Amino acid sequence: MIETLSRLLLRLSEAEHPVLWGRVAAPHFGRDFDRLLAQGVLAEDRAADTWSVCSDCDCGLDARPIQRIKGQLIAACPNDHRADVELSAEDIRSFRIDPAMLMRLISSNSGLNKDPESILPGLWKLGTTVGGQAVFAALSVAASIQPGLMGALTRAARGSPIALLVPKGIPGEARRCLEDAGPYVAAALDVVGVSDQNPFAIDVFRLVPPIGHTPRLIIRESSGTTTLDGRSILLSGQPHRLLVMLAQSAATGNGVVSNRDIEDRTGRQARDIIRE
Repeated sequence: MIETLSRLLLRLSEAEHPVLWGRVAAPHFGRDFDRLLAQGVLAEDRAADTWSVCSDCDCGLDARPIQRIKGQLIAACPNDHRADVELSAEDIRSFRIDPAMLMRLISSNSGLNKDPESILPGLWKLGTTVGGQAVFAALSVAASIQPGLMGALTRAARGSPIALLVPKGIPGEARRCLEDAGPYVAAALDVVGVSDQNPFAIDVFRLVPPIGHTPRLIIRESSGTTTLDGRSILLSGQPHRLLVMLAQSAATGNGVVSNRDIEDRTGRQARDIIRE
């Protein structure tokens, strides 16, 4: 089964400098492919002059040169002519993938922003769904694990719950850290291109946490910040201290904080803090 063009481009975009080679692109040549060229999602680069070496070759080369022998393009193996690869002119064409233009296409086709906002290198805010969810995408592995990612998401979301599209190749530990910080994290390949009618659109219904999902309340006592399922909750000093007390009490299995405890810890009457 031939991989769809949208999924192919997303998968290749997990690399920092994504390239689509002609041999892989050939099954997709036609009107849709030409449209991507016209839109700037793809840009044809110079043809390849080298080819990958055999998987089990010990020739010591990083790549083998492409030669024209008797009118035929050949990627010749220096050790074994039986491993030579015959190539066509289409095979050695190359196309650069522009991740920003790919994001623009996906965002627009999904009914989100026509011009996604670049938040950090390789990270875009695609827009906000009808349900109020801020949708972000980090296509490359490097972009999805860069320093400052979570802070940038929180600021750009402006209090909205966050959905973050990441590459399939993101390390498991990095993905778990993102999930623990609050956003709903989904692999881009799992939510984009699932419809044949609109292959470059996000299925926003797949951005909703599955049934059985447990809400995540994250309270950071040192910084005074609170998030619930990726949504920032703004609390002033005393209400935040009260929330910390309640969380600490719940963690011990008690779950109850008396008025006296609140007043002893805050120096104020409990009812005044609760009203805030």
